[in-house]
Amino acid sequence: MVTPSGSAMPTFEPESGQFTATVPDSTKQQPSRWRLPEWFAVSQVAGPALLYLPGSQVFRVPLRAGVFAFSLMGLVWCLRRSRIAKVHPSWILLVSAAVYMAVMILHPATNTTMAGLAQVGMHFAVAAPLGPEKQ
Repeated sequence: MVTPSGSAMPTFEPESGQFTATVPDSTKQQPSRWRLPEWFAVSQVAGPALLYLPGSQVFRVPLRAGVFAFSLMGLVWCLRRSRIAKVHPSWILLVSAAVYMAVMILHPATNTTMAGLAQVGMHFAVAAPLGPEKQ
């Protein structure tokens, strides 16, 4: 145990019958390990926040689409990286809704096929963080 002054308190180890001063693992400096979830969260906030900068309206479409594209890239990366261990309970309903929306592209009131595909892609990108977890 580490005291507030930072010194290690002696601990009793029954095997040796002696007191030894040990430093707990929690006091050792751990390297920063930012991975996909951390960068994903940063991109979801920083991407749209860049639109507040003066002159950034020129990049409005790439900034808005980039957030959704990063979500889909993360899903593809997770699927290619490892075997699927389990899926979120709502994943089946989300995939069902995406399939239903894809079929609705054929509806006569759809403006264009490209607009319908973009809408399905956007909804799939929103649901992608609930994708399959790695094992």
